[in-house]
Amino acid sequence: MKEKYLSAPQVAKMLKISKEKVFLLAKHGLFPKPIHLHTGAQLWSEKAVKNWINMRFKT
Repeated sequence: MKEKYLSAPQVAKMLKISKEKVFLLAKHGLFPKPIHLHTGAQLWSEKAVKNWINMRFKT
């Protein structure tokens, strides 16, 4: 199965936070680091984001 990647706006929508907050969390090591493309785009692995959510909000 092919890995799916998410843009900052997609991640922000998923987490219900601003895209600036997504970058800030990643910068401070509180969220998975994005993958930097040669075009300048930054994408997050959907799997990594979902794993982070599951670990963060585990009950």
